[in-house]
Amino acid sequence: MVRHVVMRRKLVAAAAGVCGALLVLGFSSLTLINQSRALLAREATLYITSMDRLMAELDAALAELNARPPEVCGRNTVLNMRRAMVEHPGVDDMLFFPLGSMVPSCSANMGWDHQFKAMPEPLPVPLPRNQRQYWTHVPLDLFDGQVHSGVIKEGSFAVVTDFSRYVVLPSHGIWETYMPLPDGGFGMRSLGEEELHRRYLDARDNILRRGFYYNLCSTRAAACITLQATVPEIIRREGVLLLLVPLRALFLSGVLFFLVNRLLRARGTEKGRIKVALKRRQGFSCLYQPIVEIASGQPVGCEVLARFDDEFGPMMPDIFVPLMEELDSTWDFTTIIMETALAELAPLLDQQPDFGVSINFYPRDLTAERIPRLARCAALRDAAARRHKLHFEVIETAFGDLDSLSRTIDHLHSRGFLISIDDFGTGSSNLEQVQRLKADFVKIDRSFIRGLRPSSTSVRASLVPQIVEIARKVDVALVAEGVETLQQVQILKKLGVRLGQGYYFARPMPFETLVRFIEDSRSDTSDGDDTALSSPA
Repeated sequence: MVRHVVMRRKLVAAAAGVCGALLVLGFSSLTLINQSRALLAREATLYITSMDRLMAELDAALAELNARPPEVCGRNTVLNMRRAMVEHPGVDDMLFFPLGSMVPSCSANMGWDHQFKAMPEPLPVPLPRNQRQYWTHVPLDLFDGQVHSGVIKEGSFAVVTDFSRYVVLPSHGIWETYMPLPDGGFGMRSLGEEELHRRYLDARDNILRRGFYYNLCSTRAAACITLQATVPEIIRREGVLLLLVPLRALFLSGVLFFLVNRLLRARGTEKGRIKVALKRRQGFSCLYQPIVEIASGQPVGCEVLARFDDEFGPMMPDIFVPLMEELDSTWDFTTIIMETALAELAPLLDQQPDFGVSINFYPRDLTAERIPRLARCAALRDAAARRHKLHFEVIETAFGDLDSLSRTIDHLHSRGFLISIDDFGTGSSNLEQVQRLKADFVKIDRSFIRGLRPSSTSVRASLVPQIVEIARKVDVALVAEGVETLQQVQILKKLGVRLGQGYYFARPMPFETLVRFIEDSRSDTSDGDDTALSSPA
């Protein structure tokens, strides 16, 4: 799956870019909707708040006059109504109705000598108080019927007010005010755009359309308002934002395409694959190449060889092994290989404790300052406790500070582990350096063994006897690497090289095959003399 994604990285990056653009567009749309709703909410709140404030003044005026209602209108009644008008802003006029009559007998503005007309039928919409009656667009006699106002009657008195003068009407969008029914439904339109509330009800199930509407009702007065933000107004108010939205979407789309393409491309490289594998501790496995006694062909140990294979396929050791140093992950890699190998080899090592296991170590992990880390390693502690014969192989060409390396080797020796110098002869080490390191084994590099034959004129092959002589002088055992022919075996045996490793004996193999190889080798040996891969006496 990952491989297919990486291989199609440009398509995936393009999809990520499109998703990013859609994300910007979606987020911008929600932001625009929320801003529009917030603006509509402020407008609606201002209207309802001003309506509640006006209704509070009207309620107070009616309550004062109805506390002691007169039977007929007189001078004192008119004066009381005029005083209430002064004390309660929002009251344009007050009317007095004789008991049971729908014809005013006097008003605060016209006095008691005016001939009033009977009030029409009140509106069917009930107000918060059931005993109240309500009229809209009633022509005022004071202005010869040219001014229309609302009238609220309670008891013997009624207040007259022009609601449009005392409430804050919206200045943004389009709106409709109405009086609700007791169940909250639409009762009767007051002002504004006709049919707007009905359109609002139709849009409630559409989240995008709903975002451009807002509805609010008063808890004190019989008043509600519905508002809608219009597209031309949104464009006029949010023009800069609307202009930036496609630019932001295009920019984010490009950035995501670049980043995802770069990330997936890096994921498909050798370094990217190794980084992921180290993080997940997956993809690494071990093969085991037997180390045998040349004289008898008896396996006395094995070298652990790391392999790597992930969803992209296998990767050769000559590629991933150097990458560990570039990534500064040599110890993480060695720990994974060591834990994997020791877990697989545990049944064999418990039965054959003298069977040697060689594990390659990076020299940088064997410096003196790394001794505490080696001491804390759980795999090494377990191996020491179970007395497993572990060989730490160190490449000769990577020798650095011999004093530091020597202290680490002393620490490993103290825990029962052995040291092998790998690829010996390819570097510049000499007899004195080998003695200082107190190595237990020296592995002759395959480049020396390759040309080893009776009539060979190879310079490297001619050096093998000298390497053997050096090993005798410093009292270390020799292991010949890369043994591939019977002639090489015969020459090595004649030179006194005791141990060998190479395709002539066995190729690298998985653990199950290694077990069968050991069993077959022992059954083919008639003398039964087992020689362990251990430190020479």
